[in-house]
Amino acid sequence: MRIKKLEGNIIAKIAAGEIIENPSSVIKELMDNCIDALATNIEIEFQNAGKDYIRVSDNGAGIIYEDLKIAFSRHATSKLNSVKDISTIESMGFRGEALPSIATVSNVELLSNVSSQSNAGKINLEFGSVLNVKPDVRTKGTTVVVTNLFGNMPARRNFLKTTRSEIQKNYDLIKKYALCYPEIKFKVISDGRKYIETSGSGSLVELLSHIYNNELATSMIPIEYNSQHIGINGYISNVNIKKSSNVNINCFVNKRVIKNRIFNYAIERAYDSLLVKGDYPVCVLNLKLDPSFLDINVHPSKNEIKIRDEREIFSHVEKTIRSNLINYNTNKNDISSIGLKFDFNVAKKQSSHNPITQIKYGHI
Repeated sequence: MRIKKLEGNIIAKIAAGEIIENPSSVIKELMDNCIDALATNIEIEFQNAGKDYIRVSDNGAGIIYEDLKIAFSRHATSKLNSVKDISTIESMGFRGEALPSIATVSNVELLSNVSSQSNAGKINLEFGSVLNVKPDVRTKGTTVVVTNLFGNMPARRNFLKTTRSEIQKNYDLIKKYALCYPEIKFKVISDGRKYIETSGSGSLVELLSHIYNNELATSMIPIEYNSQHIGINGYISNVNIKKSSNVNINCFVNKRVIKNRIFNYAIERAYDSLLVKGDYPVCVLNLKLDPSFLDINVHPSKNEIKIRDEREIFSHVEKTIRSNLINYNTNKNDISSIGLKFDFNVAKKQSSHNPITQIKYGHI
């Protein structure tokens, strides 16, 4: 069989399939755009778990009328000016693939305004084809409405989970973003009912109380660690708080919501012997690293990253959490009678049986 070049619509669908896997993928990409636009208020609404309808609105910087069309062109972005910028990128998006990928597999309406005036621009697309671009009205910010997701890819739509499962994916993702950005007000509406609305006050304790309960929030242990190359801050639960899964372990890198099994494992190791097997803590930690230590250009979905010297960072995370736990519990006389011993030379242990050497970084 002769080699031939794929048609444009096939290329677009293949590329979109790497980024948009389900409704939560759409929500993630649109929330990233809101954050990059410096929004302080983000509203997410979806129907039928987002399979039929997703709306994400913000009060961010907006998109000028003249850029509405090019915003849906692949590899069009305002985040990069040269290849050198990739090594120091701090924005959520930078590949210029999110909007065109969403538009390829759905119907999209984008309404945006860059000023305090009511003048705005609106663009409508149907499975990647621009239908119209025209003036409209809205306050400063952007609203994106996505309908008929995977309407032109029935096989992908059939592989979606049940509505209940997809809703839970949406909730779990949005909660992580809310915990990562307590300074942003999030409002979530599912099938006409308000699921959650945060204050955007910037208080993580207040947010934890809202998402979990006041008892848990007020009992959390603050974490603050800074060195030349790494900063760790946030909250961890004491040993009396136990959850049945690790879904409540939230570890962010440079305010980026990522999937990272290695950091989850570091946190679980820190609680080793303090929680019984099968119990998990509640953690909200943000790691601050020099952007030059990161490679975020690993996958189009931007869910995965690579980190230089990850073993050293793993050790910092584990030791910081463990020492805070032991100090807290010793002060509370919770474990002082056990004679707990802990080896802080984690980084020096080089065992071939250590699971850290068997984890492929960035996968979960």
